[in-house]
Amino acid sequence: MPHNRHIASFIALVFLTIGFLIFFDICRAQTTKEFRTAGSSSTALAPASSSQQTDSKVGMTDAVSNETNGVSSTCGVIVLGYHQFTGPSKKSKNIYVMSQDVFETEMQFLKENGYHVVSLEDLLHFLKHEISLPTQSVAITIDDGYKSVVTYAAPVLKNHGYPWTFFVYTDFIGTSSQSASWQDLLNLQADGVDIECHSKDHPFLNHKNGKTPEQYDQWLTDEIVVSKSILEQKLGKPIHFFAYPYGAYNQEVQTKIIDAGYDGIFTVANNPVYSTTSPFSIGRYVITKGEEKLFAAFLREGVH
Repeated sequence: MPHNRHIASFIALVFLTIGFLIFFDICRAQTTKEFRTAGSSSTALAPASSSQQTDSKVGMTDAVSNETNGVSSTCGVIVLGYHQFTGPSKKSKNIYVMSQDVFETEMQFLKENGYHVVSLEDLLHFLKHEISLPTQSVAITIDDGYKSVVTYAAPVLKNHGYPWTFFVYTDFIGTSSQSASWQDLLNLQADGVDIECHSKDHPFLNHKNGKTPEQYDQWLTDEIVVSKSILEQKLGKPIHFFAYPYGAYNQEVQTKIIDAGYDGIFTVANNPVYSTTSPFSIGRYVITKGEEKLFAAFLREGVH
């Protein structure tokens, strides 16, 4: 009997030990699960909390700081690109058309948040390492040559005192009620606006469309060289910059532009402009209807 009692006690102790180990494993598993869940939640919430700091008008975030967590950074210039405009609060299905009130909001955002709007001339001097530019520098460009730029965008930019560049294609100027006239361009120029070249007929310059090498070269000459000459004759000033229509080009196009005597070429690649950037490959951030909410995010890319 005593022997049986010892066996029973031993068996009871074994079951008790097994039960305790099972209970411990369950508790440990639950704790690990809760820890992982908490970690995932905090990670998911982090971007949301920063994106909540937006301007109610166009989804702009708070001002960009000049410091990045105490780590020194190489800052780049952000070149903005626009196209067409409408009156305040008017809507258009065209993604390249911006209402005047939204444009005013973006320009005011630059002012209120310490951005420095610089001319393309200063940007070129910066790329040639002749001058330095302040942190949060921005350049403003508008493409094509629409009358709406004269009517709606130019007054906003003049009111803020911002330098800006109007890239126009010569075959469009003065051809309809939608296009700016040559007199419009002269008036803008008298107000300090920089008028530059956007080709002759706004084609895809990299599309040869069955042309022979000789025909393609002559066609590029018309689009790049002749358009430059027309602008210089009409405006009475040198033309320094070229903006690719649609951002499309190839090596032949780039070489033709450089050989024509342009000092800088602008693309539509979303890249900040650094002191190491080639003057013949300057990226721009084109602001379309779908990207108005990304305006501040684009600006922030120059400060990292």
